[in-house]
Amino acid sequence: MDTLTFISEIIKSAIWPLVVLLGLLLFRNPISDIMQQISRFKFKSVEMEFREQFSNLENNVDSALPSINATSLQHDSYKHLLSLVSVSPKSAIIETWKNIESLILKIAQNRNIQIHDYDMKKPLNISKNLLSAGIINENKHSIINSLRVIRNEVKHYELKQISPEEAISYIDSASRLMSNLQTEILN
Repeated sequence: MDTLTFISEIIKSAIWPLVVLLGLLLFRNPISDIMQQISRFKFKSVEMEFREQFSNLENNVDSALPSINATSLQHDSYKHLLSLVSVSPKSAIIETWKNIESLILKIAQNRNIQIHDYDMKKPLNISKNLLSAGIINENKHSIINSLRVIRNEVKHYELKQISPEEAISYIDSASRLMSNLQTEILN
């Protein structure tokens, strides 16, 4: 192989990586903006999902539940969850979900809804029983399910990165749901 052929082959093999690298450098700001909006993408064994779940949850809560006053957000549990966000947004979401589980179980017990032992650890089944009994409507059941799905993804997918803003959004949505349930159903 002569020198010209050798140089030609090196250029052929290096051109695409150089074009990609140049493209990444030129478009780093737009790519960075896009990457901040992605939370799940699937390619082979790597998985990330789009952040639309949080905005969809907020939209569902806004359309289905009345807003709550500021004094409702001053209770110790809410303050504790917000303080947990700065330490671990994932933990704040998981802890918030535990509060929802506890509340819907309490509602089911207060309304004498028959809950089988195997359903005690399945909040979706409890929510379905509350829906079937007419205690909650489809909107609230849907919100409970959306909160459950987000919590499960946060807990079970290691790649899921949760921003403090997303955790606060989750806590606010869950707090509105819990406040509404407590006001309408437990009182």
